[in-house]
Amino acid sequence: MSESTLNLVRWMRVDPDGRYRYTAERLQKTENVVEKYKKKLEESAGLRREFKVSIPISLALVSADGQKLEEENLALIESNSALEADLKKTGSKGIVENTKSQLSALEKQITEQTNEVRPSPYIS
Repeated sequence: MSESTLNLVRWMRVDPDGRYRYTAERLQKTENVVEKYKKKLEESAGLRREFKVSIPISLALVSADGQKLEEENLALIESNSALEADLKKTGSKGIVENTKSQLSALEKQITEQTNEVRPSPYIS
């Protein structure tokens, strides 16, 4: 035993009324602790009830939003696969060749139109 415990035991033997006071003080402290934990328990029970009520509402909102997101995701996946299929069909080389031919056709057309607007000074 520690020295403080031994001193307490000696004091209790000498002063019987002190023993009762000591026990009463300890009892009061214990009752205060019990009251404190009762309050905490009541608060947690109230929070638990609120939580149980709010969970079904939250889950309903999440499931509705989740369903919308799943539908949007599906639409985006379909759109993406369609674009990938188009890209495979045309191929990047085909696009470049097509653009080059359109560019040369437009340049030829511009040259012809320019010649029509102002005749060449070399032609009489």
